Amino acid sequence: VIPLAASTTAGSCPASIAYSAGTNQNPCTATATGPGGLSTPQTVAYTPSTLHDAGAYTATATFAGDGNHSGSTGSSGFTITKIPATATAGSGTMIYGGSVPALPCTVGGLLAPDAGAVSCTTSVPGTIAAGVNITTPVLVPSAPVDYAVSPSNGTLLVSYVQSNCFESPLQHSPPNTSSYVKRGSTVLVEC
Repeated sequence: VIPLAASTTAGSCPASIAYSAGTNQNPCTATATGPGGLSTPQTVAYTPSTLHDAGAYTATATFAGDGNHSGSTGSSGFTITKIPATATAGSGTMIYGGSVPALPCTVGGLLAPDAGAVSCTTSVPGTIAAGVNITTPVLVPSAPVDYAVSPSNGTLLVSYVQSNCFESPLQHSPPNTSSYVKRGSTVLVEC
């Protein structure tokens, strides 16, 4: 009995591919080779089996053997990498002591199948001071699996109300016998 020749099954994968929401992701190939000109493409199976989320994957192929060659198995690893996205905090203005206005936060860069999968809200400082206050985006979820999100801060401009102390004429009455103001004196008026 002539022994079977050995075969080698080798997988070929890129080091990494970008996340694409599960579309067109079959990046690896495999071929069984051996003496006598054996060169047969093999079906690749993946672990995890569904190529979707960013992370590490293994591609495995098995050649069952034929009348002249023994079977063999080969594998190769690769990663699906996160893709960039942005989260931009809202900006606005308000009067000091008033209510904080709506400050919508926006997320950009998501693929169409993932619309709404990552969202954000705008956070304002716990103590709001007059002048420029920095607003920040808060991600939901806080660490998206498939996106590398770059945050962009906004501003909340807080100003004082300029009150007019003299919207109506100043009222006065003649001095009484016990107190008077000398003509030309400076009188302090508080609003």
